[in-house]
Amino acid sequence: MMIEPHLHRPHVRELVIGETAGPIPVLAILLWNPSRILARPGQRFLIETDDSVWTDDGLPATAAGLPGHGIQRFTAAMCRNKNAGWLELVGALGRDSDDHFRVGKGTVWENKTGNEAELFFYANDVYFMYFNNAGSVMVTVTRLA
Repeated sequence: MMIEPHLHRPHVRELVIGETAGPIPVLAILLWNPSRILARPGQRFLIETDDSVWTDDGLPATAAGLPGHGIQRFTAAMCRNKNAGWLELVGALGRDSDDHFRVGKGTVWENKTGNEAELFFYANDVYFMYFNNAGSVMVTVTRLA
């Protein structure tokens, strides 16, 4: 597993305990939305979203996502995160990591890996179907520990 070293990303910064970053726009059409936040092993974050709506081929959803409708039910196995709903907000530790986690409207996430990397976010969808997504949600990230 390859993790992106933060040394090659000078725009990435570490939050101090109690510090909040955001709002960070997360566009539904992008495979990877950078947060510019470094997550080190053992750090814990509160990740929250607003009530904005984004769409998948015109079907609206919030960051909480949808159970899937029509053809989505048949292609659910191809979603990037099999445990998350359609268009549900998902976080990832780096772009090359297998550590993807459900955020939805909000979650507390702890970096339990031995790796450090930038936090990324995306709307859960099939890799090759992002072209028909639109809209964005706003995310705030607060370091808790």
